[in-house]
Amino acid sequence: MSVAETRSRFTEVLEVLNDAAARGRITRVTNRGRKIAAVASMHVAGHKTNTDR
Repeated sequence: MSVAETRSRFTEVLEVLNDAAARGRITRVTNRGRKIAAVASMHVAGHKTNTDR
């Protein structure tokens, strides 16, 4: 999923992320074909971060 696609189709992107989280999958975000981020459910990530409250 590219950054441009994420910006232009935000509602659809949220649905993809929710579906991926429900299935335990990781969604990768790319910028011009280069992987820049990954989004995973907290269950998949397996730990809390210091931003959790």
